[in-house]
Amino acid sequence: MCTATQPLLQHVDKKKGCLKLQPESELIGNTYGLFDELRRVHVIDSHKSHGWKTGEIAELAIGEMQRVGSCLAVVNTKTSARLLYAEIAKRHDIEIFHLSTNMCPAHRKDVLKTIRERLDNEKSTICGYRPTNSVNASSALLRPFE
Repeated sequence: MCTATQPLLQHVDKKKGCLKLQPESELIGNTYGLFDELRRVHVIDSHKSHGWKTGEIAELAIGEMQRVGSCLAVVNTKTSARLLYAEIAKRHDIEIFHLSTNMCPAHRKDVLKTIRERLDNEKSTICGYRPTNSVNASSALLRPFE
């Protein structure tokens, strides 16, 4: 039995089929080391108790883009994503992209293709979006240059 994410079968109720696995039954050793080795994303928790102003988020995103080459800004609402896009676009000569489910699929696909090409060519890029199931796949596109 194998899945992409190993189920915690040892924690299932005994009446429902708890499976006692021995430590030596693990197929891959040092899984915590693998997490560190294979990490592609670093999440920075920079929350403020009273929230962030759009200008502050813009400066943070620009600073991260300058530091590592790209930045994915995730916000809670479509309005926040639109305002962040406008703030960065008016204040800096930076290539910024906005992804939204309001975009037709062909347009969204074109934008994702452009972002991928820019990242492959190590061009500085900022992308802002509000997470939804149809756009979450884009987060795999945005990673620091190595």
